[in-house]
Amino acid sequence: MNIYKRDKFNRICLVGGAQTFASYAKASRAQKLAHIEFLSNLPLYLEFDEFKNVQGRRLVVSHSAAGRMWALRSSDGDIAAEFRRHVLCGRGDFSQNDGVFNVYGHTPIAEPDIMEFSANIDTGCVYKQGFGHLCALEFPSMRVFMQENIEDGG
Repeated sequence: MNIYKRDKFNRICLVGGAQTFASYAKASRAQKLAHIEFLSNLPLYLEFDEFKNVQGRRLVVSHSAAGRMWALRSSDGDIAAEFRRHVLCGRGDFSQNDGVFNVYGHTPIAEPDIMEFSANIDTGCVYKQGFGHLCALEFPSMRVFMQENIEDGG
């Protein structure tokens, strides 16, 4: 395993990944395949044309900010793969997209960051120290709900 992959794996293990990997040691092959099938069929993002804010922006929910890649969402091949990577793992691209209000996470911050065209609501629930809150955004009212992490550990 190269150093980049090892470091990424170690970061995953710090936030519950080790327990998740360990739980699969006891799972049957059929169960593992069923989970892979389930996860593979989840949508990359959710787009709600029926939910719009006062500016008329429709709600889009994704793991990471869609940013400048949003225009490429219907692409094929390598461009589609890059869009997928960006929406799952991208950081720092908070570009505005016409007609869209993007709610996302992936990059933990101490307080939710609500902008005109997007909102990062990842308040690092799993990382208790310095973060430790679960955040929800009611759309289109933009009302924020925060809940402190009440689990042991972290």
